[in-house]
Amino acid sequence: MKKLKAKNVKSKLSPLTIVMLVVLVLYSAFLLAMLLWAVLTALKKPLRFLNNTVGLPNPWYFGNVPYVLKNAEIIKEQGVVPFYEIVWNSVLYSVGCSIINTLVTCIVAYLCARYDCKFSKFVYALVLVVMVIPVVGNQTSELQMSINLGLYDKMVGMLVMRASFLGIYFLVFYDMFKAVPMAFSEAAEIDGAGDYQIMVRIFFPIASNTFLTVLLINFIGYWNNYQVPMVYVPNHPTLAEYMFQISTFSKYPFSKAPVQLAASLILLLPAVAIFLAMHKRLLGNLSIGGVKG
Repeated sequence: MKKLKAKNVKSKLSPLTIVMLVVLVLYSAFLLAMLLWAVLTALKKPLRFLNNTVGLPNPWYFGNVPYVLKNAEIIKEQGVVPFYEIVWNSVLYSVGCSIINTLVTCIVAYLCARYDCKFSKFVYALVLVVMVIPVVGNQTSELQMSINLGLYDKMVGMLVMRASFLGIYFLVFYDMFKAVPMAFSEAAEIDGAGDYQIMVRIFFPIASNTFLTVLLINFIGYWNNYQVPMVYVPNHPTLAEYMFQISTFSKYPFSKAPVQLAASLILLLPAVAIFLAMHKRLLGNLSIGGVKG
């Protein structure tokens, strides 16, 4: 046993493992250094940034974030959109779209995994085909369809358009539900549970950690996405669009790096807060146990 353990330790400390560990440590340190630089830059006065781009703030200035919160706005055709409305649009778009997209994907994957029929196989093949075929160029037809259906420039329309199960996360849920032993559902059926009760009370709790993980990833994607809201809901700007606007078309002081990074930290804060609140469940045990009898 001791010899086997020694061999296992040596195999874990192979040259490739050491190289990968060093690369990962350097990459993590680089990301943390960039984040620290952004925080320090946000605490500098806008006019003094060019004279001190890397060092500590001298003097420390805490007025950039309050200035952004007070004066941030976007001018649209219908008038000026204040900051609180921009935040509300971001929350509605990112939270609503992530919940609907994750829930629809989870339900469709469950139905395809549990009910083995020709239609479920067709849906599974459709997901694979859509993932392979390039989707570049379909935005024009999608935009025209949203206009014809009365969904254009409406947040409700965005929620309806995000109710899709196509994508890699369908395969994640599908494989997870396939790995659940059928004895779970069979035992529930013997106790008198229906299809809806089996799905909600047995399979969905098993998939809770995976659901939250996919939900968080979708939320971050929608929260940082500025292109889709600019095209489909142009009069409902989000924080991501606001960051795009001030980084390209803004005037002083929003044209300066300290103010822009202060706005970026505001955009980053919700994702960090959600991760800190949910990291124990997200990084918890995702394995599925067997049936004890």
